[in-house]
Amino acid sequence: MNPSLVLPELLVRGNPNQLLLPLDYERTMNRSPLEHYRFCRLLLNQARHAIALPAFANALEAAQRSPYAKRYQPSIAALYILAHILGKPAESIHPQLFASKAPMGDRDGFYRSYRLLPFPIARELCKLWEEIGSMDQDALILDLAKKAREWLQSHAPNANYLFYRESEFDENEFADDRENTQTHDGENPCGCDDCLGMASFSTSLYQAALTLSGWNTGMGAMNFGDIEICAFGPQAFPLSDSSGFGLAQVPAQQPSVDVDSKRLSLQGWSRCYKDQEIWLYLNASADCQGIGLDVRWMGLKPTLSENIDTAPYAFAFYVKAARCVLEDGSVFNPKGLQRYQGLAQKLIFDQTMQIDCSQALHMQVIPLAGFDCFWNAAFLVAYEFNASHDQACFSVRLSI
Repeated sequence: MNPSLVLPELLVRGNPNQLLLPLDYERTMNRSPLEHYRFCRLLLNQARHAIALPAFANALEAAQRSPYAKRYQPSIAALYILAHILGKPAESIHPQLFASKAPMGDRDGFYRSYRLLPFPIARELCKLWEEIGSMDQDALILDLAKKAREWLQSHAPNANYLFYRESEFDENEFADDRENTQTHDGENPCGCDDCLGMASFSTSLYQAALTLSGWNTGMGAMNFGDIEICAFGPQAFPLSDSSGFGLAQVPAQQPSVDVDSKRLSLQGWSRCYKDQEIWLYLNASADCQGIGLDVRWMGLKPTLSENIDTAPYAFAFYVKAARCVLEDGSVFNPKGLQRYQGLAQKLIFDQTMQIDCSQALHMQVIPLAGFDCFWNAAFLVAYEFNASHDQACFSVRLSI
């Protein structure tokens, strides 16, 4: 699933001026549906900017020859608009929703690849459908785009950060979702999406979404009003490298989810993205006050050094807040040079939300820039684990 050198690293923010090099397009695109869509999106970006390239015609023909050009809805939509821009005939488009209203088409492709980036792709697909509906004056496609967008908005703001790789995150993409999100009315606080293997919990005080599926993406996201946990999950060292963060699990198995009117629990195993021989067990429970995260590692190997850089793995929280206060009174501000390294303490963010750890693990608190990196988070909180300390419980809740 690593992007090809000729493909844009980002989906929406791909550089429209990027050149199409004379490579084997079929080999490049047919690695997965997502790779094919990235290729189609690059072609569409270039066509929108009237970039004339000798290789463009060959690349377009190659994209149309791929089996994903007829099976994968994001590619179908992008190629349909591209044909319109170039004044060429296009096959009829038949967009569809299925299962829990997730916008997609081919179920096999969904389970093999689509879940890796469902929200970023879904947002783009909504925009493509809206463009096609307006272009063709097709009320049915416009209505489908509206329903797909409503599906996205139904998860906001609990899950907006979920399934976003750090390098691909752009908060502007879901600004409309937040503007259109209605205040929680206190009914039906729990929700599940079997297609995404995701569970969500909403109250008038906070919202959260949890999952055990992803690809270089986190296990969950939480929103306590102005304070947000943009992502949390396993993090390999060095902490500055986001390519070591998150999960590596296409949905081989569904998590165990238990829901009632006042409580939600999710539990199961998932692999770590950086070292897929390391597994992480999560037993999460949510109630009206907050969430408990019981984590247990399998596969951590002993290290020969006590140096921090050789610690096998960390469990990391990326937090957006104006201030972080430790239990000993130490205060940390975003963009500051001061950081904390030592035994875990209770952390309080903006006198509202707290994170506490049940074990005396080594902890780091690192102020971040808060813009255009690490999901725009202001703080990274990382708890270090090793072969002899491989289990802990975290409590994330409103500060009393």
